[in-house]
Amino acid sequence: MKIKDKPSEPTSNSRFLELPVEVRQSILTSVLLPLDRYIYLSPKQSWVELDRAKTLPCPPILLVCRQIHAEAVRLMYLRATVVIYAQPGFLALPSRLPHRKLVRRLDIGIPMAEQNSGLSLGRPKAKIYLPIAPDRLLPQLQSVFPQARDISLTLCAIPPRAVPHMSSLSGATVCDLRALLLHSLLSDKITRIRYQLTDKLSYELFDLGQHGSQELLKERVGRATDLPNLREVEFYFTTPLSKPAHNRPIMWTARTAPASSMTILYRSLRQERGRMRSLGEKLPVVFPQVESLKLCRMLYWRGSITYELIDMGEPEAKAVPKLLKRRSIGW
Repeated sequence: MKIKDKPSEPTSNSRFLELPVEVRQSILTSVLLPLDRYIYLSPKQSWVELDRAKTLPCPPILLVCRQIHAEAVRLMYLRATVVIYAQPGFLALPSRLPHRKLVRRLDIGIPMAEQNSGLSLGRPKAKIYLPIAPDRLLPQLQSVFPQARDISLTLCAIPPRAVPHMSSLSGATVCDLRALLLHSLLSDKITRIRYQLTDKLSYELFDLGQHGSQELLKERVGRATDLPNLREVEFYFTTPLSKPAHNRPIMWTARTAPASSMTILYRSLRQERGRMRSLGEKLPVVFPQVESLKLCRMLYWRGSITYELIDMGEPEAKAVPKLLKRRSIGW
């Protein structure tokens, strides 16, 4: 969010500035709505974005005068979520931010490695890419945002074939996810985690749900199950219903699609639920502390990435028409 014009000086007859501070804050809060906005301190990264709110324009009240600007910006940074991405130099700009010490909410996008692992290897650990090791990174993060107490992590799996083409991963360090999550400077501040998984990692978790122990599952999610203040966990799976190759034969211009398309979706949905059911039963057990646990399906559609909420209890007769509608041209 950039402000092109400089705030003007307050005029001597400004009645607003004569109001009590509490009243001014109440008025500013109403004018600045929504306060739960996202502030991006670097360009958005396509590998992590799913459903971020659109970037909002600069509120005009910030340009009224310097004093009102200062009071309004303070309110904004106290309530907004600052979005950053774990890549080389990602703390350089925030360290120069005048209001960084007011920030309480952070959303950090972190690339997750898709390594070769399996049930036969014992304890498959989740791996992530960081610009430097957690022991060096987290003290820097704390010094830049000393008041951050509500931290969300978006862990986005990166296929190995894509890594050489991503400049943001140049020189990155591969480390255990649990080393980051359970670090003393971070573990009690994490309130939300989103796992965006490739098809390979999705089916690894499905297999762990069917054949693995709870301990193996905990390792695969980076021991996030041990975070004391974690309130929300979201899993975004990639399944055959996510992929464009599967969607193409069931896209139709007419409202009513041939029965064969419905048959394809019924079969795919049953297969997906069969693989996912055991995992869906285990996750609430290994995450007993969370208030919200969501299972979602990634949906690749017309060059964009969205998602669908997975309701395992929804009757197929209701679920399949919804799937077909979302995959029909003109939706």
